[in-house]
Amino acid sequence: MKKQIYLIPILFLAFVGHMMAQTTPIATYAHFDEVYSDPDLLVQMTFCETTEIELTVDESQNIGAPFMSFEWFLLNADGTEPNESIQAGDGDLGRNLNYVSTRTGYQIYRVYGYSVEGQTGCYEMTDIAVYVLPTIPLEPQDVEETYCTTDATPIVADGTTNSLGLGAIILNAEVDQTPFPDTYALNYVWSKSFDGGPSVDLDQATEETYIIGSATNDDHTEVGTHTYSVRISYVVNDGGCEVSETMAVITVTPAPEKPVINVTGGHSRQTAP
Repeated sequence: MKKQIYLIPILFLAFVGHMMAQTTPIATYAHFDEVYSDPDLLVQMTFCETTEIELTVDESQNIGAPFMSFEWFLLNADGTEPNESIQAGDGDLGRNLNYVSTRTGYQIYRVYGYSVEGQTGCYEMTDIAVYVLPTIPLEPQDVEETYCTTDATPIVADGTTNSLGLGAIILNAEVDQTPFPDTYALNYVWSKSFDGGPSVDLDQATEETYIIGSATNDDHTEVGTHTYSVRISYVVNDGGCEVSETMAVITVTPAPEKPVINVTGGHSRQTAP
């Protein structure tokens, strides 16, 4: 039976950092350190929600007797060790952990290495901290508009309108981070495809909002179908956990020619002397 009472002070220190007020959206691992400040349990890696967390005991670093079996725990949110492990096994089956966490945020994984198969005998323990980033909630804006070429021109960044009352179309991909365990810096990339062709990133369109026609490579007056999309990802893990969504479909149709009127049934000036 494992002795656990001596671990209590260590676990308390591991979670003290989260009591600090977060002042900067997390964009680097250093920002993680500001919030989770125990130097022995700093965040070592990030994972996306619903993806497997892969951890392995490195036997090459073991200078003592070889481990014959292993047992893994995901500590509770309050830092206590649960009664049930998430994996136990002998040899390589126990050494390698592949686990999909059901919660997001800062997490501590603990592994016990035993000198005897079946999780018995002498043992040593190691903790590691990782961070599971929540899935970014992105809803389509569902903007669908059709314009003639003569009407599409005023859809520009300055917000002005023409005599028809047509003005700027502003697309908004703001993410509500209220349910998240922390606040994060996000990457935004707006793109457009034309008439079903390949998607092209729009110049300098890297904010949570985009005004149609404001990018230098966005000719929104060209006849055809303009499909606008956005990709959002986390800065902290180099654009990982990316989500994407179509936000608007703008169709521009050609303006018709002026109608021609034929006069019949009377005296025409074309035949007058």
